[in-house]
Amino acid sequence: KMEGVRFGEPSVVARAGAGGQVVGICMGPEPTQVTCTLVPHGVQVVDVTSSTCVLSWGLKGRTPLLPAAVVGAGERLVLACEDGAVLSWRTKETTDLSKADVLKGKARSAKLQMLLVEPSLEAILLIYTDGHVRMMSADLKQELSNTTLGLPKDSEVIFADLARADSGGQCSYLAVVLTRGADGSTNACRWRVNGTHSSSSSMTKAKWDPLQHPGGGADGGKGASAGSAGVLTCALHKPPSNSTTQPTLSVVWDSFVWQRFRVGAGSSPAIEASFHVSGVGVTPAPRRAPTSRGKGSTAPSSTSVVAATVDSDYLLMIGRDEADESSKSVNCLTAWDTVYGTKQGAGHLRWSADETDVAHYSADAATAARSSHDGLLVAVALDKCVVVCAVQSLAMSLDMVVASAASVREKSRPQ
Repeated sequence: KMEGVRFGEPSVVARAGAGGQVVGICMGPEPTQVTCTLVPHGVQVVDVTSSTCVLSWGLKGRTPLLPAAVVGAGERLVLACEDGAVLSWRTKETTDLSKADVLKGKARSAKLQMLLVEPSLEAILLIYTDGHVRMMSADLKQELSNTTLGLPKDSEVIFADLARADSGGQCSYLAVVLTRGADGSTNACRWRVNGTHSSSSSMTKAKWDPLQHPGGGADGGKGASAGSAGVLTCALHKPPSNSTTQPTLSVVWDSFVWQRFRVGAGSSPAIEASFHVSGVGVTPAPRRAPTSRGKGSTAPSSTSVVAATVDSDYLLMIGRDEADESSKSVNCLTAWDTVYGTKQGAGHLRWSADETDVAHYSADAATAARSSHDGLLVAVALDKCVVVCAVQSLAMSLDMVVASAASVREKSRPQ
């Protein structure tokens, strides 16, 4: 069989330890590094080529709200804490988080919910539960712009991301937020972030639209049917830096329908492609009981499927393989091509019983996945550890799709 994506052997690069928890991950600051946020250990930068921690910072009594993120080119890291504070520090100069730059939480009922960064943007977007958005300089000392999203009533943010999307020859970024309403509706919000880290940076007015569910028409807002499909997982496809294409949004519904939307800021989301993916590798995995992370922390969901993009050709999903008895209790990685919707690679995050120091991680659920900017690495956050796999991907071709279809037919023939 000709495959578009091959995964290397999984390697554990960071561990939360007994009673600990992996809060999350991000790629960088360097191409072969992963930044891991762990309770109680703190923030660690791990070089995946040697599986060694090269930089680390203790939490100094603070509890992380969100995973630490790499700002811009990687000179700074930023960390949101449960007490409302946001910390920013230089990766190669600051050794103690007590000396980090601090943006204190405001005395307001709205709490910080999302923190967005992008490699070419030397700024940070902070999204609050009331829909307020602040664009801050990398050192948190200057507010560059702000806007209000106008969140739908009784809704929660389930996804947010930021991508470079130049427009009219101007440096520009597209921010995308998905919300889920109490009535089961799913709505998409987009707005543009213009400029970089100058005082003239600005954000356009947010545009909201309901997403078209696979079982029927668009049904945002009141009146959504009780049987509306829910979002299983999603990811934003970011074009290469030298590309003129715009970002697209992949949404996988719990009916195993995968839809890819064009999500420009000036028009309603339009379906670019729609496929049905089997439950192989996309079945939700049960989560371990969460470790308490402090007052006001939000308990994670009981099941989990996560997604990431590999280059612009593939969507990577991580879940359980209910069709394979030997894989029901381990995470399966599957790569699906964005053009034809075929599965073009698979792997497992599992270790043999002989590998006693890591074998117990096989049953952990995946909570987040990130791919490197060059598409050569995928990092996965599990409940108690962080795993990295090497990735070899080929440009999608019709030959691969034909080979994949032939392999599926061969396996389905009666023996």
